Amino acid sequence: MKLINTCLTCFTKPITLKTMKSTKLFSLAALIAAFCFASCGQMNKTNDNTAVMEKNKATMKKVFEMFESGNPEGIENYVSENQVDHTPDPNIKSTGIQAMKDAIAMYHTAYPDMKMTVYSMVAEGDQVIAHFNLKGTNSGPIGNMPATNKMLIVDGVDIVRFADGKGVEHWGYWEEMKMMQQLGMMPDMNTMNKENMQMGDQTKMEDKDKMEKK
Repeated sequence: MKLINTCLTCFTKPITLKTMKSTKLFSLAALIAAFCFASCGQMNKTNDNTAVMEKNKATMKKVFEMFESGNPEGIENYVSENQVDHTPDPNIKSTGIQAMKDAIAMYHTAYPDMKMTVYSMVAEGDQVIAHFNLKGTNSGPIGNMPATNKMLIVDGVDIVRFADGKGVEHWGYWEEMKMMQQLGMMPDMNTMNKENMQMGDQTKMEDKDKMEKK
């Protein structure tokens, strides 16, 4: 009974200005503390994601270096055993990480002096997108095609999805028509257009001469 009376006294005790100020200050402090904890948690999460994306970009650069050197040693640290290539080279018949090893070997044979220059590399979520330039002399065969000893300079884009620090999916796009023109596998469209224009101008002049003779 004494306990009940004490509680009733507390609840029925008049609320003074001092009590209200104390309550507001406590509520404000609690709100600030909650905000700080939430912000710190979000910041830590952001920092973790940034670290992962930077690591994925570093992995992408390592694989580019392997294409330059022709040495795939340690590639299992950067590429998943069952990586899926959505735009495979038609000369490569293997799949997974073996396809990557075969591609490195084939391109190094075809372009022993190959250099890859990265224009830009962007990481977003679990993907890395690289815009690059490939330059090299075709002094070796590409599949069944013999060496042309011509210079190749093309741009391309590689997109890789990562999981657990390794590439698991790949999409690649580059200037294939430009490559074929530079290697002499198809005519240069710019040259053809100029020749067609010159032929057209010559035909017009001949027609004009015929009209004047009449």
